[in-house]
Amino acid sequence: MDFQLKVFVPAPIDEVFDFLDEPANMLGLGGHAAEHAAGIEVVDADPDGRRTFDLRMRAGRREWTQTVRQVIRERPTRLVTEGWTWLDDRNDPYLAVTNDRRLRVEDGATRVDVNIRYELRRRSLIGSALNWLQRGHVRTELEHTLHFLAEHFASRDIPQR
Repeated sequence: MDFQLKVFVPAPIDEVFDFLDEPANMLGLGGHAAEHAAGIEVVDADPDGRRTFDLRMRAGRREWTQTVRQVIRERPTRLVTEGWTWLDDRNDPYLAVTNDRRLRVEDGATRVDVNIRYELRRRSLIGSALNWLQRGHVRTELEHTLHFLAEHFASRDIPQR
């Protein structure tokens, strides 16, 4: 599944990038992920500032890990992450996600263009059908997250540049 979305955030580009650069911020914006977050840990860091995070998730008795690796980190204009969901083995992912966020100043705000690619790694007929059926739900969830991002900055008193 591929999604292309955009949002205008009423804040300086550097502040929006810094916010997106920290996974805990996105979890705190709302939606189901924040309810299930059980912890975030940096598991690797490169000298250029790129990091890899493990996000431990929990829903009832189910537990899983989402690993997010920053592949491209060009402050303040681009942040690309690769992520995958796994249970017991980091090298045996169930779902892989690439998130390419490009930022630019436009009309006094920061425009964030997002290209997200979901790939079900554990193929099954049921999994593929469920993936197809949830396409609309996933897009709505992503749109809500971007809306919450814009609302987060709109509710703050930030001087415009």
